[in-house]
Amino acid sequence: MRKNCGLVNSRNHCRCVNLIGPDIRDKWIDPENLQFVGPRCRTKIDVGIRDRLEELDEISRAIELFHSYPEYDGPPETIVDLVKKMIDSREYEILS
Repeated sequence: MRKNCGLVNSRNHCRCVNLIGPDIRDKWIDPENLQFVGPRCRTKIDVGIRDRLEELDEISRAIELFHSYPEYDGPPETIVDLVKKMIDSREYEILS
């Protein structure tokens, strides 16, 4: 997904239209009989999802940074307090 999907990585362009059209034409996909998706997948994608994915990426990078320190041996109280402040700040919609 990271290499191809524009929702996961904003540097990518969405390629779904290029893939799905030919697959429907060649009868690989029957839009009237989708086997691997439920009704939610047929709805319009939430416009805020890209922002929330970017928030997750930012949080994930911060976590990896903390884990990269050789002294890291679990979350010290200062990090726990920082995470609580992040959640309370409501800056990150995904944490709400």
